[in-house]
Amino acid sequence: MAVDPARLELHSYLGRLEKMGEEYKINYEAACHRLNKRTTREQFVRHIDEVSSDKLPVLKNFLMEWARLLNAARQEREAVQGSTPKSVAPSLQPALVSNSSAEVKGLSASDLETLLARHNDWRRAFHAPELVADSVLSAKAQAWADHLATRSTDAHNPDRSAQGMDGSTGENIYSCGGTGRQPFTPNHQVPVDKWGSEVKDWDADKSAPKGAGVTGHFTQVVWKNTQRVGFGFALIQKENSYRAVWVCNYHPAGNYAGQHAEQVGKR
Repeated sequence: MAVDPARLELHSYLGRLEKMGEEYKINYEAACHRLNKRTTREQFVRHIDEVSSDKLPVLKNFLMEWARLLNAARQEREAVQGSTPKSVAPSLQPALVSNSSAEVKGLSASDLETLLARHNDWRRAFHAPELVADSVLSAKAQAWADHLATRSTDAHNPDRSAQGMDGSTGENIYSCGGTGRQPFTPNHQVPVDKWGSEVKDWDADKSAPKGAGVTGHFTQVVWKNTQRVGFGFALIQKENSYRAVWVCNYHPAGNYAGQHAEQVGKR
């Protein structure tokens, strides 16, 4: 289901807390029990999508309270282990955990808006309908970005199937890294523009790459039949280096052989 950025952010944060909940034995049901809440997880997910905007802060407050429970559980565990307690997720922002490295996993509402707007800038230039952000695709993309951030590969997710969606899902991946002590500040327009820049190797008259040019990321961004997109981002900042990964999932997928002339417009 398509959602606005504020709702998408809540979906994303719910997914990250559920992952932390598995590690610290405080899942959604346990959090509800401790916080005296009676809403089932299925009801909570529906509320994110369906309640009026003025009710979203109530849902946000529950997630923040759950994050505090997880933070306390982490502090208790690390106190027993004799290490310095660290924060899990003190506020509704991309989850930030400091240990031997700093990890940023997830996107704020503003980040999501930037990624979606940049995609649609490129799509308008090539006469493709605008995309809408999708929470299911974003959850899938975020999980794979988290996976890739700790590895020196940009391999595609072998399982991109999206619950409730027929057909295949496309995927674009962009990563960067470097050395030095200065913190890396991500610019979320960059990956989309990198993919779009492949247009220089695209022969619009032949609807095919020029020579051995790589253009599949560009054609997926502007593929007319694609309707929904999901975003994931993860950053690992070590003392002297960093690695950042963006993953975007697209449905329906693009890049079907024999369809490029119809699906990739001309400027």
